[in-house]
Amino acid sequence: MLKIIRDFLPQSEALELSNKIYDTPEHWWSYAIKHNEDLSYLKSSLRDYHARGRVEKELEERFQSGKFSYKFRRSTAHVKGCSCYECTFTVDYLQNILKNTVLKETGWKNCKISENFVSAYQSGDFLSIHTDETRGVAYILNLTSGWKPEYGGMLNVLQADGTFKAIFPEFNSLILMETGQEGGTPHFVSEVSKYAPFHRVAFSGWYDEVPHD
Repeated sequence: MLKIIRDFLPQSEALELSNKIYDTPEHWWSYAIKHNEDLSYLKSSLRDYHARGRVEKELEERFQSGKFSYKFRRSTAHVKGCSCYECTFTVDYLQNILKNTVLKETGWKNCKISENFVSAYQSGDFLSIHTDETRGVAYILNLTSGWKPEYGGMLNVLQADGTFKAIFPEFNSLILMETGQEGGTPHFVSEVSKYAPFHRVAFSGWYDEVPHD
């Protein structure tokens, strides 16, 4: 299942949410880098700054060897009772409206959020081809106003005929993709151009089906 829903949020709410993401302070972000079998989350400390060179070299080697690799900024854990825009959106939309949308599109009786975060791709960031075969339904709510196809950051999904469908991250569009069926759906996010004038941002995550007794 691959579904694209345009204008998922009221336009004013989508713009407000996008602005909050772009106004998020530096210390809130982690740079997620899949450069070996483990995963590094680098912050803006001096120690992490000096670790970037080694990590980037390992990332390049991993990517060229065809192993699953990526790098992009993302939100991580929040404190209990956090009332930031991400946590508020999770309660108001992810656990309610978006969850009901997933149930409608899949025919599931019930589901739960297995992971959710805010992603931000800048120049040089990418997500190499993989399947997410242990996941259920992936969602991506695109919140970048003014993005152009030539900036990169396109979600590419393998089709039945062996070709890849490139999906433009249109502002306020919701992408739902079933990833766990039949070994998973191969997909990747193309590298963001060094000429892209700003980050490509989105709410991202997965829903898993809850077994029905």
